[in-house]
This record gives sequence, C-alpha cells and structure tokens, in this order.
Amino acid sequence: MKIGLIADHLSIERGTGIARYARELADHLIQEGFSVDIISVPHITSPAGEFLTHITRLPIEILRRARACDVLHATSPVTALPFPLIQKPKVTTFHDLISLLHPGIGTGLHVRLLLPWLFRLAARNSDRVITPSTQTKDEVSEHLGIDRERIRVIPYGISPIFKPIDSRGHEGTNIGYVGALLPRKRVDFLIRAFHSLMETHPELNPRLRIYGSRTHEYQNLLRLAENRGISGRVEFCGFAPDRDLPLMYNSMDVLVLPSDWEGFGFPIIEAQRCGVPVVIRSDARISPEIGQCCIKVDSEEEMSNKIVQILTDTTMRDHIIREGLEYTRRFTWKRAVEETVKVYEEAVMSRNPRTLS
Repeated sequence: MKIGLIADHLSIERGTGIARYARELADHLIQEGFSVDIISVPHITSPAGEFLTHITRLPIEILRRARACDVLHATSPVTALPFPLIQKPKVTTFHDLISLLHPGIGTGLHVRLLLPWLFRLAARNSDRVITPSTQTKDEVSEHLGIDRERIRVIPYGISPIFKPIDSRGHEGTNIGYVGALLPRKRVDFLIRAFHSLMETHPELNPRLRIYGSRTHEYQNLLRLAENRGISGRVEFCGFAPDRDLPLMYNSMDVLVLPSDWEGFGFPIIEAQRCGVPVVIRSDARISPEIGQCCIKVDSEEEMSNKIVQILTDTTMRDHIIREGLEYTRRFTWKRAVEETVKVYEEAVMSRNPRTLS
C-alpha cells in the first residue's frame, strides 16, 4: 500500500500540534516499512501566501501525485480541498473544531466564512475521518453531519523522549505553562491565580514560567503581570523547540493549562509522562480521556489553593504523579500508526471490497 500523506507543513518550528502530528505520523509509518509519499509544498512568503498555498499550489500538487497512491490521507481538513476530484480512497484527520465553534477565536471574516464550507467538503468527501479524541468525534458528527460509523478516534502518540529526570536542579517552586498565547488559552486566568498564590504563600518562593511565542496576547499578559506587581516572578520564555521540551517539563513542579478549549492538549500528556502534575479548569472543553488524571479547578482562587496543596502534600503529589505516569503509557505512536493503517485499509475496502482480500 502506497500512502499519500498530505501535510500543510511538517516543520515543528511552526509550533503547531498539527505539524507535529504530520511529522510523527510520516516518520513512524516509514519506520514500520510503509511506502509514504509526503505531499507538501513550501509556503509563499507574502501576506496572502498561506491562502494561495491552500487554494492553488497544494491542491495542484495533490492532483498531480494522487494517481500513484493507493490511499490519500489529509492530515488536516484544509489540505483536503481537491478531494471531490479524486476517486482514490481518502482519509482526513480533524484535530478539533475550535476555529468553527469557539466564539472568541479571533479569526478573520474570510476564514470564518470559508472554514465551514471547507470542513464539510473534506468530511463528506472522505471515506473515513480520524479524530484524536471522543470530544472532537462528537463535534464532527454533530456540526458537520458526518455518520459516526465513518469516524475513528485515534489519540496522538507521545514520544519516548518524555520521561522523568531524577534531579530537577532548581530552587524554589516552578509553575509552568506551555502553549500559544491566544485568548482561548486563558493565560490571564493563570496569572491572576499565580498572583493569589504569591500573596498567600510567598514562602514557596514561586516562579511562573510561560513558554509560548511572544505574539497574540503577549503584551496584554505582560501588562497584567506588571499591574499585579508580579512581573519579577513571571517569566515569558518564548517558544520552546521539541528538543528542549523534556528538560523544560522536568524543570516544573506543576504544569497549568487553563484553556477554555483544547482539541487534544499535548502538554497535558507530555508533562504527565515526565512525572509532572497537571492542573486544568473544570469547565474547560478538554476530552475526558485526555484530562482524566488532571487536577480540575473551578476558580482562580481554587487553582491557587490546589497548586499549594500539590506542592505541600507529598502523599497527594506522589499519587498524582504515579497515576499520570501509568495512564500515559497508552499514548504511543506505534499504537497510533497501527490504528491509522487499519483506517487506511477500511477506506480501501469501502471502495473495493476485494482489494485487500
């Protein structure tokens, strides 16, 4: 079976979970001996470059190379634009529907108008749809009108580079955040909770380290920390490349992901794999199988209190760490690839039942 793997981008330096998914899936399919044709084109460096790439250059490249593939896999719905013109078995991965459903996502008008059409086109012209969580499966079924029988839930894998390191080698207490500085990530919630912790438990000598590109809400968050008088204890560390992530997680005593909404939440599983407790909000839209071993809080005050409890209650902390380490063993790329290949086979069989017999 020759797999045409369609990727918007495979460079993890773009800092997206989708890029990581495409790269890891391609690498592990090849490691397992599958023939993979990675279909991707460089982006045009101009104001409209990304739009032109998605609308013209990438679709043309897909149409040119589709004939030589047995199955095509769009690793995101925006890369499935030419699927109605292709008669080969087709699979699309939907990572989340945040850009469609979140009221404060902040996307441009043309994107908000185009995405619903593009997402439905991708879903309805795919023989099978993959989602990383049951939450996204439910959203795709409900909002795109896709038969649940065509949707397969395959969680992402987590690299074995994520593991506990014996000595964290730092003084005081490090509270961490990893992710984009977008409004829906609610880093402001975390900063206010950290301010409460600073006021009530200065003896913990806490520091808040925020890892994410200094874009989007960065200036607002910087001002918030300054206005609260805690800028000296809040460090904006910038984007963390993959090679630095294991040491970065291991430098934390607690990871906090205060998001409104996550499609999967890589930092949750990666931190737990490194033996780091994770705190999330109770009202966050995070799939239950991802947030299962997290500490959940209802307010900024409760977040502050739970962080203190995790830091000071050794029995509780050890239990959370053990539970997270045990649970995250199921998230492997080997398992993800095996289940993805089964989906390819289903897509091929749906077109021609005798093909794989």
